[in-house]
Amino acid sequence: MKFRIPVFAFSLLATVGVSQYLYHPTLDSILSGSLALLVLMLTVTWSAPRLGSGGKAIAALLLVSAVLGFLFSQGLDVIYSLLATPAGMRFILPLEVAISGALILLVGVLARLLLSRPEVEK
Repeated sequence: MKFRIPVFAFSLLATVGVSQYLYHPTLDSILSGSLALLVLMLTVTWSAPRLGSGGKAIAALLLVSAVLGFLFSQGLDVIYSLLATPAGMRFILPLEVAISGALILLVGVLARLLLSRPEVEK
């Protein structure tokens, strides 16, 4: 049980690092995109176990993942603007939102399955 959190954290770091390395053209954008995606994945990891159980929890997790995917896409726009990187390496917005949202959703589902939920006082 104690190895779940370090394995989960290492998996997050490896996934973020590899995906951003393969996606961005410069080291500055790789590091900035990795930091942005890691913060959003930590957000879904924190919120996923707190959503409860059942259909409402799955719907809420889908909504959170979609919003965070959109935030990631908008964050990349800001990062690219600040770093003056040409936009030629970017995917189109709907595809980018779908891919990052799906990746964030996967992290949320894994967080719900692998991490313990907080105790709710009655």
